[in-house]
Amino acid sequence: MGRRGVCQVSRRLVAPRFFPDNSFVLPYCAPNGRIDPSRDWFPTRGLFISARGARTRLHADPWCSDALLCQIVGEKEFVMYDPSQGPYLSNAGKTVDVEAPDEELFPQFSLAHPIVHDRLDTSGAEVAPAQIQAI
Repeated sequence: MGRRGVCQVSRRLVAPRFFPDNSFVLPYCAPNGRIDPSRDWFPTRGLFISARGARTRLHADPWCSDALLCQIVGEKEFVMYDPSQGPYLSNAGKTVDVEAPDEELFPQFSLAHPIVHDRLDTSGAEVAPAQIQAI
């Protein structure tokens, strides 16, 4: 897309009407102040678009941001784990591949229980809270 394309998208980006624009978002906004998610970075913002067959590895958002996931075409498997399941999902800085777990590296993975295991399609959206590990 290049820098020019990014600038064109940024100018057209408008926050959905249901996004808060006050102190309920980070960074904290003083009373009567306004935050615009299409303009202000928290510390980052992004629109991630993937081709067919793309996979996202199990992860917690590194910036502790909540995420809204929407599927434009087709469907995607969506799995979320509570932070309490962390000991079953990681080992020495490595995170389990939930589709093909290495039983030697993650011997307790079978004890992990997702709080959501669903298929996301074009008819809905999923919210992934910041502290949750999701794919």
